[in-house]
Amino acid sequence: MNDAERRQAQKKSDAADKLKVTKMKASLLRQRDRRQTPEEEAGEHIGWCESQLDAHFWFSLSDLEPVKATMLLCGHNPNKVAAHLVSVRTNDGFTPQDYLRLLQRFEDLAKCEPQRRSLLQWHQFARASKLRYHPWIDEYVNAAGLNVDDAVGAEQVAPVLVAQKETASNDALEAPADTVTVPTKKAGDAPADPPPLSTPRLAEAFDDTDNKSAKQWRRILGDVNNHHWLLDARADRGTAPRPTTWWPLKFAALLEKRGVTFDSLNRAFLTSPTLKPWLRHWQEARRERNAFGQ
Repeated sequence: MNDAERRQAQKKSDAADKLKVTKMKASLLRQRDRRQTPEEEAGEHIGWCESQLDAHFWFSLSDLEPVKATMLLCGHNPNKVAAHLVSVRTNDGFTPQDYLRLLQRFEDLAKCEPQRRSLLQWHQFARASKLRYHPWIDEYVNAAGLNVDDAVGAEQVAPVLVAQKETASNDALEAPADTVTVPTKKAGDAPADPPPLSTPRLAEAFDDTDNKSAKQWRRILGDVNNHHWLLDARADRGTAPRPTTWWPLKFAALLEKRGVTFDSLNRAFLTSPTLKPWLRHWQEARRERNAFGQ
């Protein structure tokens, strides 16, 4: 290979390398400018709350004393910061006076109405009382799909669990051993319903439906106390940290009753990957309604 050929080969190699760099830069720019999906935003916020505040752990406790609840609602992790330091620190605009006022209200409630309270219950009280607290917890409750009415105390849950256990035991004792039947699926049977969707997944699936973004739907779904019409679509209220779940078909039916067009709802089922397992059920439900002239 003479010098001219080597120079030509080098130019081609340099051009190829330059093209690779250009494509890589373009890809990085697209990733940087790409708008996060609602699920990605929710996941990012949940990840931050877990790493900084141990949110999952604190939400899993059935009994949280007022001082720790106050620290958490002011954006401090009781396992990382001492209470006496919180009383003299400012955090994201929250002053020691804000912390003190919230603590006094919580202590007053604990004294006047003594009972076991979870973090979600303290949050519910602060929200209902319009007290000032850090917004991380509102965002976490929405992102995790927890409802403000999910706050059920352990003293209420325990009798229910005992009753369920006793019922199950009695049923097992009364059922004859030779009458156990395993259900089988016959040809032509309607497909079994897919599992219900958590609040973030349902909100994402109906993004831009009824002129509401996924973020707006998360807020609405997370506030059933002010949106009672949603109750018929709720599959499981859930208790922290287990999220609330919803039936998409019932949710769509409720939206249609409230004036959302069929085309808008149909587009959601046709285009949303989250609703893909439900598409056949949606179409069959529509065919049944059309057969009866509804």
